[in-house]
Amino acid sequence: MCEDHYYDPVEREELREEDEILADLLAEYMLRRGTGALAIYPHLLARAAEHGDRVAANFETVVVYWELKRLEGEA
Repeated sequence: MCEDHYYDPVEREELREEDEILADLLAEYMLRRGTGALAIYPHLLARAAEHGDRVAANFETVVVYWELKRLEGEA
């Protein structure tokens, strides 16, 4: 980010692509988790890792957040 807090266009496009990847992976996780599928997390985490360490770390974060919200009855 530069001083005026705007991402440069290349970084903005990279983040947009990562957001789409994360949304797709989380949607698949939620659907398969809802049907009672077992051991889906490691497979999806491996798929996230194919796109880099940052995507894998962010996927872990959103899954943990979603699971916490689900346990609280908010997801």
